[in-house]
Amino acid sequence: ASVLTACATGRSGILVEYTCAEGAADHSRSRRAVVPTEEAALNTHPLSRLFAFARPYRRNAVLAAVYSVLNKFFDVLPELLIGVAVDVVVNQKQSFLAGLGIAEPMDQLLWLTALTIAIWVFESVFEYLYALHPLQMIMVT
Repeated sequence: ASVLTACATGRSGILVEYTCAEGAADHSRSRRAVVPTEEAALNTHPLSRLFAFARPYRRNAVLAAVYSVLNKFFDVLPELLIGVAVDVVVNQKQSFLAGLGIAEPMDQLLWLTALTIAIWVFESVFEYLYALHPLQMIMVT
């Protein structure tokens, strides 16, 4: 490791090289990061220090957050579809889906069935990706 002063920020730190796995074991990449020295770390805000040390995991953290949000989004949609299905049964040709151009109640129910299957598949896919992700233990569900 070598001592480095970052020109843009004026902070000093130690230049370290680390390996970041990108999925398969044979696709790991070597990266470099500036880890603040003890003197520089004492003069910065604690969150800034945390983000500096967590920089190698930024991509993984963003992916874990995206997978979690998409999983929850698709998790909530079935309740919305239940409301639309009740609307179809009660209002039939004056329902919300009829206003979108699907006039026949049977066609409306078939569309709801297709949407339910698609939403179930997407929810399952994003839950699976979230469960596989290395940072899933830090995300609160």
